[in-house]
Amino acid sequence: MPRTRPLLRVPPDAAAPLEQVLEQLRALPARGDLADDAVPLLEVRLQLSRPEPALRARLDEAVEGRAARLVHWQVEYTGDGAALGDAAPAKNLSDLDPVDVFRRRWASKFEGEPTPEIMAAFDDLLAEARGEAVPARAAAIAEVVS
Repeated sequence: MPRTRPLLRVPPDAAAPLEQVLEQLRALPARGDLADDAVPLLEVRLQLSRPEPALRARLDEAVEGRAARLVHWQVEYTGDGAALGDAAPAKNLSDLDPVDVFRRRWASKFEGEPTPEIMAAFDDLLAEARGEAVPARAAAIAEVVS
């Protein structure tokens, strides 16, 4: 016989910034002795203004020991959402600057400019794609790893 379980939405009405959502998740009641099949299912809706590589780990940490089982999260990005082709007049592919394309793509998903670390990683990737010498930063990392 199928059993129903309640579905919690955090936040209940619309997506919210990550820190606010984490605060709400930590405020959920403790699990206590609740059986697995009695724990409500949890849907999380958040807004991100920049990439968050450790998102899943941060959500899991916030609900650990809480009376909720994370089953779904939905992310809304705060960028302008514009398509890359809408931002500039038609150009030949060879006339496009890869850094400019990267910055426009970033702006379509995220607020603000990419961090210096992100730009440095992109510069390394671009140099590698062009077959240029490995940048000193990458060489130093390779030396430490080997």
